[in-house]
Amino acid sequence: MTRHSLDQALRLVNEGKYSEALIILDSLVNSENDKNARGHRAWLYRHLGKYQEALADYEKLENNLDARALAAECLFKLGEINKALLRSLEVLNKDSSNCIAVKTIYKCQMALGVEEFEKENQLISTVRGKSAQINSVVSALEEDTKSFPTSVHPPVGLLLYALVRSLKPELVIETGSFIGYSSLCISQALEDNGQGVLHSFDLFSEVPPNYISPILGEMDSLYDIANGHINKSGLQDRVVFHAGNSSDSINELFKDRENILDLAFIDGDHTIKGCLKDWHAVDKLLKPGAIVVLHDTLPNGCDWLGPHNLLGSLENKEKANYRWINLPTYDEAGLGIIQKLSHLEHSQLKPALLDLIHERFFHDNQK
Repeated sequence: MTRHSLDQALRLVNEGKYSEALIILDSLVNSENDKNARGHRAWLYRHLGKYQEALADYEKLENNLDARALAAECLFKLGEINKALLRSLEVLNKDSSNCIAVKTIYKCQMALGVEEFEKENQLISTVRGKSAQINSVVSALEEDTKSFPTSVHPPVGLLLYALVRSLKPELVIETGSFIGYSSLCISQALEDNGQGVLHSFDLFSEVPPNYISPILGEMDSLYDIANGHINKSGLQDRVVFHAGNSSDSINELFKDRENILDLAFIDGDHTIKGCLKDWHAVDKLLKPGAIVVLHDTLPNGCDWLGPHNLLGSLENKEKANYRWINLPTYDEAGLGIIQKLSHLEHSQLKPALLDLIHERFFHDNQK
């Protein structure tokens, strides 16, 4: 009953019926002390600008570092700058890769008037890399709650950024562009690497009701929104958008090519048929050792079956050719990371999944 009620509340949130969703969440929190419901209620309060109420809920999820980081963000919004700074530093001391805490620290430093912080970018560099800078368009989209959950959540964007920085790909393919947020995360990493191009494919259907870009204002076309965000970010030389069916467009663009692709992000058609078609179009291009990131792999969290079914088909038919992990994510939608194997020795794969971990993207400050 709890899961059914929580699903109902989340559907109401997606429909914009916030008052009705809060009634259900209040009931789950008050009668059953449901932590998931409290976390969702805190998010909704934060989305509605009710930072005091959100803070109260986040404070009761004290063992969750992300909740503590979001509590710090609420403190910042409430004008408690010093408290927000101290709380964020506590989180960062336990999890130096926590991007929520890093961003709040950045805002606190700016609010306190530490101008040199912006030049040095010391804390941001622990997350984005020594020479990298936060892109203002990325930051603006991450601040705009209307961008989510249709876009991938910022922690997933950060993972994509980190993978690109580590793999240093020459070619990346993405299916599912939407407003271009994940495209920005990937292309910023390509820019920071100094090499590579992203080809991003999407039907670019109708703009969602009431969506207004915080960068461009009201627009009539998702294609124009995605392109506009990239152009405003200065990353237009790293991205090419393709409007149309993703699998058909990939097959046409890279016809008769193989062994050219280092990294792909599949987040387009989530139906079983559509997801498999995207996979087959990408699979033909993969180099040995290449990585494919697959979004929305946990049906209980996202209500889609295609990505989960794709992992199941690899389990049943392709064990000798691929290895993968299915990870939980902040938005509960799930993330699969697949690596194509080869007949070469393990040491010749570039890189293995464990190698990605050993890169320790986020721990420059511990060296």
